[in-house]
Amino acid sequence: MKWKNIYRGMLMGASDVVPGVSGGTIAVVLGIYDQLIEAVNGFFSREWKKHLKFLLPLGIGIGTSILLLANLIEWLFEHYPGPTQFFFLGLIIGIVPYLTHKADVKHQFEGKHYGILLIGALLVASMAVFQTSEGEAMTNLSLASYIGLFFSGWLASSAMILPGISGSFLLLIIGMYSTIISGISNLRLDIILVVGLGILIGILVMSKIIKFFLENYTSATFSLIIGLVVGSVFVIFPGVPESGLMWGVSIVTFVGGLAAAWLLGRVEYK
Repeated sequence: MKWKNIYRGMLMGASDVVPGVSGGTIAVVLGIYDQLIEAVNGFFSREWKKHLKFLLPLGIGIGTSILLLANLIEWLFEHYPGPTQFFFLGLIIGIVPYLTHKADVKHQFEGKHYGILLIGALLVASMAVFQTSEGEAMTNLSLASYIGLFFSGWLASSAMILPGISGSFLLLIIGMYSTIISGISNLRLDIILVVGLGILIGILVMSKIIKFFLENYTSATFSLIIGLVVGSVFVIFPGVPESGLMWGVSIVTFVGGLAAAWLLGRVEYK
């Protein structure tokens, strides 16, 4: 059992709570993205025990992190949104060198790959246009609400497994983020189970698609992934700090994010 995956899962879970940051991005930082896709796809094969040993501690870490950190992340974004976003901004920018190394950009990329990269970046960057503030979380849920929560989980998980696309941010766009994060914070089992089922099915479907493209169109897939990650920088950028103090704090958190990416890459990346 790869118990080291518990802390890896906790890092992924923490990022999945943050609008603008992708759990897939953190998986890339940790150097386990390929293994994650392979394990999810192989879970229903004859080698399911081997893949379970990889996925179980990872899932424990993700679930634990989401339950424990949902309130903290919510509090940080409510009281210190700028510095918090600058930290994740540094983290995202810090992983780009590892991605380019993994893709062997210097030797493998051609003109078409840079075109795909640009399209991916523009696709995610355009999501910044849809940033909006949500209303209050829903409390009295109908059957239609539960169906909406299920498909929200499906959509979010499909995005979570793609580096650069934030599942939480998509939930924010479709107006479900407050309801789901409140349900997790208050341990609403009905919301957690319905959304969790949608997330599980979404991950299974999307991982098969990603695996196919990684195996058959490796460089093109990596060029798209790099583009998605670069584009997410524009989504999470909080704007220019308003005061000298916030400039200082934001610079510190940004450098902290860069340092975290570098440190994780040194320790983890293979």
